[in-house]
Amino acid sequence: MKKLNKARLAVYILGTILIAMVFLLALVSANNHENIKSAPQTPLPQGVHIPININTADKETLCLLDGIGETLAENIIIYRQEHGGFKTKEELTNVDRIGEKTLEKIANYICVE
Repeated sequence: MKKLNKARLAVYILGTILIAMVFLLALVSANNHENIKSAPQTPLPQGVHIPININTADKETLCLLDGIGETLAENIIIYRQEHGGFKTKEELTNVDRIGEKTLEKIANYICVE
């Protein structure tokens, strides 16, 4: 009889510990989620708005786009000067060293008008 009571007590204690751990894990997870949501976003420089017009943006503004560094920004500017600007976003893939993957990353952040 005593062994049965000790076993029940052990199960009770382990169950209580397990419930407490699940509760704490849920609490920590919810708290981390709130921290991520409330983290301040890096503001764009004054006068820069999304979408960025690839026909008028300067080199510094183009460099704000994911995957666009100084060299690619210069290539974009050279291309638009030589071809009279971009008529579509997809035309950006005609620029040296810009492919479909880069276009996919920035397509929602650029415009041509």
